[in-house]
Amino acid sequence: MILGRARKEQNWIFPTPIQYREIARTILKLRSENGVPIEWGDPIDHLIRFRTKIEHFIPYSNIQANGDIIASPYIPISIGNVRRHPFSEYWKKGLVRAWEIPKVKELASRIISIKDMGKQEEGVPTVWYDQNIKLDLIDDKLIER
Repeated sequence: MILGRARKEQNWIFPTPIQYREIARTILKLRSENGVPIEWGDPIDHLIRFRTKIEHFIPYSNIQANGDIIASPYIPISIGNVRRHPFSEYWKKGLVRAWEIPKVKELASRIISIKDMGKQEEGVPTVWYDQNIKLDLIDDKLIER
C-alpha cells in the first residue's frame, strides 16, 4: 500500500495501467493453468463494499499495538481501545456493525483508488503519520441497539 514512507516514493512504486493489467493477467493465468494458490485482490475493495453493501457486519477486527480497535488500517479512525474496555464488551455493544458508524463511512468514502491512500486532507489525519480520530463504540454510544 502506498502509505507511510512509501507515499514519498510513489512515482516509481505505482504500476502504470498497462503494468497493472499485465500483473492481473499473469496472476489469473498462474491460477488457472498451474493451480498456483495466489491470493490477490483490490486493497480498497473492503472500503467500498463495507460502506455500501455489507455494512451490517465486520468479518475481522484489527487491534493495533496501542490497543486501538480500527475498522480498516487504511482509514485514520479508531472505534475503541481494549485498554479501556474488554474486546468482548465491544463485541456485545455492536463492533460487528462498525461500518454503520457515519464517520467510518465518511472517511472510507474519500478513498476511490489506491492513489487516494494516505493523501493529506485538511482536517483529516494522515494514516501512519498522525494520530487517528478517536471514537469509542461504548463510551460514545456509536451504534443504536
